[in-house]
Amino acid sequence: MLGEKWQWQLLVMIMCIYLPVAVYCSSFIDHKQALIKQLYHCGAIRVENTHIKNGQLSPIYFDMRAIISYPVLLHYLAETMQSMIAELNFDVVCGVPYGAIPLATAIALRGNYPMIMQRKQVKSYGTQKSIEGVFNLDALCLIVEDVITTGSSILETINVLEEGGLKVQDVIVIIDREQGGVTRVQKQGYTVHAVWTVSEIICVLRDAELITHEHYAVIKQFCTEQAANN
Repeated sequence: MLGEKWQWQLLVMIMCIYLPVAVYCSSFIDHKQALIKQLYHCGAIRVENTHIKNGQLSPIYFDMRAIISYPVLLHYLAETMQSMIAELNFDVVCGVPYGAIPLATAIALRGNYPMIMQRKQVKSYGTQKSIEGVFNLDALCLIVEDVITTGSSILETINVLEEGGLKVQDVIVIIDREQGGVTRVQKQGYTVHAVWTVSEIICVLRDAELITHEHYAVIKQFCTEQAANN
């Protein structure tokens, strides 16, 4: 049996190892929750009936393009995403055109990562490239997207990049709308990392009294129905 002195020393050692980790995790969660509130206040998160890309009428809408007008918010969002991808293996980053390009740029600048850009429409003059930037064949590309709904835009971008000689393993998105997109992309062999799901976002907004319990229930039901249908 350890003496009382050694028991206290062992306890201090354990606290020195695990307490900073616990504090970091707690502060990271608080940081992410604060970001959700800022996104709501700047209009990037809107609780209103809006038609989304797949034609459905959604009770919540994510206008992530609004963040380009808020450089501090864009910086902190890129910081959050960069911390999530720090351990991933990739050589270059590419934002899904065109909404995610500013976000990919912010992440590339923060992490000092090389960046490439996929063109939706290839020019009929000049180099006529479908992929802009410098990269090696078989280089690993990290895909950056703002919101994933069905995953079709992500898969379209991956297809162009792979045809151009790149490889893709990971995708990072700000928001997973929980409408089957993540499952669809991962079935193709790619891993999707999301900063938030819709469910996580509306919990924070409800607890902060930024949306009513009625709005929360409507959005939650919508998410549940979409998950069941996909």
